[in-house]
Amino acid sequence: MNISPPIPAPSPAVAQPPQQAPTQPQPQPQSQEPAPPVPLSEYDQLLASLKEHPHSSENWNRLIDVAEQSKDMEKIKTAYESLLQIYPNTSAAQIAYLKHYTTKYDAASLKTAQTLFKPWLLNSASVDLLRFYVDYVRRAFRLFRSDPKTMRQCYDFAVNAVGHDKDAGEIWSEYIKFIHNGPTDGPPGAAEGAAQAATRINDLRKLYRRAVQIPLMNVEKLWQDYVRFETETSKQTVKDMLQSQLSSYTTAKLKLKELRDHLGPLYPTLTAAPGHRVPFNLPSPPTFIPGEKNLRDRWLHYLNWEESNPLMLEIQTKEGGKEFVSRLKGIYKNAVVKMRFYGEIWFRWFTWFNDLEKDKRLDKENPLDILIAGIEANPTSFLLNYALAEQYEIQQKYDEVNKTYNTFLEALQKELDEIEARLPPPSENGADDQPSSQGSDKSKPDGKEKDPERELFQRRIREMGSAWCMYMRFARRSQDQVASRKVFAQARKAKHLDWRVFDYAALTEYHLTKAANIATNIYESGLKRHPTDVEFICQYLQFLININDESNARSLFERVITNPILTPEKARPIWEKWSTYEFNFGDLAASQKMEKRMLEIYTVGACYSISFRTRDLNVVLCIRPSNEAFRHATQAPHGCHCYQRSWIFTQREPASPSSGTRSLTNRHKCTRGTGWFWSICSSKSTATPPASTSPSSSLA
Repeated sequence: MNISPPIPAPSPAVAQPPQQAPTQPQPQPQSQEPAPPVPLSEYDQLLASLKEHPHSSENWNRLIDVAEQSKDMEKIKTAYESLLQIYPNTSAAQIAYLKHYTTKYDAASLKTAQTLFKPWLLNSASVDLLRFYVDYVRRAFRLFRSDPKTMRQCYDFAVNAVGHDKDAGEIWSEYIKFIHNGPTDGPPGAAEGAAQAATRINDLRKLYRRAVQIPLMNVEKLWQDYVRFETETSKQTVKDMLQSQLSSYTTAKLKLKELRDHLGPLYPTLTAAPGHRVPFNLPSPPTFIPGEKNLRDRWLHYLNWEESNPLMLEIQTKEGGKEFVSRLKGIYKNAVVKMRFYGEIWFRWFTWFNDLEKDKRLDKENPLDILIAGIEANPTSFLLNYALAEQYEIQQKYDEVNKTYNTFLEALQKELDEIEARLPPPSENGADDQPSSQGSDKSKPDGKEKDPERELFQRRIREMGSAWCMYMRFARRSQDQVASRKVFAQARKAKHLDWRVFDYAALTEYHLTKAANIATNIYESGLKRHPTDVEFICQYLQFLININDESNARSLFERVITNPILTPEKARPIWEKWSTYEFNFGDLAASQKMEKRMLEIYTVGACYSISFRTRDLNVVLCIRPSNEAFRHATQAPHGCHCYQRSWIFTQREPASPSSGTRSLTNRHKCTRGTGWFWSICSSKSTATPPASTSPSSSLA
């Protein structure tokens, strides 16, 4: 609906001119220009940019700085929650956000802090976050004179969550000091009884023994404190007490150096610019440059080292097994924070946790939750999606498998559309639109460099095709071939579909239903979408040859070679495929006709070879210009048709000490020459020509 611009009313303070006649027409008011758009603030611009490109570490850090400088709590809240939605369990951002609610102890701030702490602590293995939590509870404990049990529960939770970390030594020291300084039972200020003192000593001994077997940064200091503690409390048995823990302490002390060597490159130290905070270290999706591959390999090497139980914990025992599982779980939690966009790390975590016996899983978590979280960070990961679909199929949760594949294909299609939007306009002949599978050369036959974006686009089409094939395979396994056909029908609606989907559907139909006509129809529908894909045509041609459908195979060959896009160079594999069939199974006339056609197509300067295998020989037919013909090629107006034909027979025979292994026999004929000649190449000596050769063979 068109809306006319508003007509401004005259101001009542301005009188009409008295000399103006009322009959004169009034001037038409001009339409108002639309008001210029209000420019977005830097905060709004950053938010809009991060919605389009959510993995920009620089923009996220700038957004936090702008929000903090505004002092607007709504902006601060939006900025931190948006960041933590893309990068969950980023402890530096969590701590910075929590500081806005932990400096006050009013009811609203306490409630908000509790709401934020609970989910973050359960899913985090960050020493910094747990240390911040302990400090917060300790301040509240002193302020409100809480029950000592609350503070002890806080320390218990902290050491169970991150006590394995080399940087958790201060938490252990503070916990030990807290137990050492006073009673942990009864109301505040109550005197300690004999039973409570004995309990406190036993608790301290357990804490010391747990701490000194961990490669903590302050493990030597903790060992000295433990020696002093045992000396003061059990003078008669101190030697036995210390001797039983000396081996674990020695191992932890030695492994600390190895641990620091492993973790040094994995946790680089960030420094703050003058007058600024330390930036958040946010991971980026990999581009697989050498540095990123090296980082991934270092992480995998470190995880291998940790899984080998380098601390030699007694994992057969209940306590030792619990310590080992707790340590590995925390290490994997930290690994997926730093390597969030590497599916291999998530899959490694899932594999380790899924292989654990159920009674050793501390919190009874579902291993599939690891895969689900990994797919949330990497929605287009083939490794994680296939693993999740397989696990659901094992559990016979077929609806979940369908949901997994559909969500996965939607993510792949979205990524494909984004790449296509960045592509330059296609070429006039449309050849660039066909997915190429003829290797990965960086240059085209005409010498032009290939477009990396188009190469990526074609690779994504092939990868998406493999996902459709996997989905069809699942549908057939879980239901029947009818369900697989429905998935194939769904796949054919896609804008871009790899030829391998048609190939898989056709072969499935043929092998399961023996319906060659249905398979041929599927290939024909694929040929309509991929009329110039040489690899697909060769696959179709091979299928017809395998089912002995010579008529359709010959028809296919004649149809495709007439396509102007398929130049002789591009169509070389097709000619190879069909000529091999003709030479092996055709009559003499057909073989000669095929040879003549190839001589007409592959003219001077070309070198063409085909190969086929008999029972004991590998036969290679090379068609190339003879030396004399090549010298006179420039004199021929349309190219010289004088060619040299070489049949190369390669035969493997058992080697013996007395005779060499005959490896190559060449028979040549040149149309400008005087006859035939043979040459036999041996690994030890050159054999003499056969007696049946003509006198001209001496030229050899």
